[in-house]
Formats: sequence, C-alpha cells, structure tokens
Amino acid sequence: MEEINKKEQKDPVMPLLNKLAVGESHTYPCTRAHVVRSTMNQVQLATGKVFKTRLERPNLIITRVE
Repeated sequence: MEEINKKEQKDPVMPLLNKLAVGESHTYPCTRAHVVRSTMNQVQLATGKVFKTRLERPNLIITRVE
C-alpha cells in the first residue's frame, strides 16, 4: 500500500539548469518532460545558455551545449 502513496523525488529544474556547465548533463523522468522543457526555454531566453534534450525512456536527458 505504501508504494501507491509514495511520491517520486522531484529535483528542482531551474536551479540545476542554471548551474550546469558546458558539457554537463542532468536526467529527469519522462513524466516531467513538459515542465523541464518549458523551464529550459525560460533559462535559454534569460541567460543565453543553450541546451539539448535527448529522450531515452524512461528518462529525459538535458545537456548544456553552450
């Protein structure tokens, strides 16, 4: 019964994307793809950093390119 009520740990998106150095990556579950991509676009517009996404089910991998 505990497994049903157990929530997955959610890493904060914006602080992690802001801290990524060029060439570094971070992995999120696919269930958060919409939130991660939206936040990634906000960070790109605000900071000029460039990110690349790669889907490897069940994960979404974000890599900083520039």
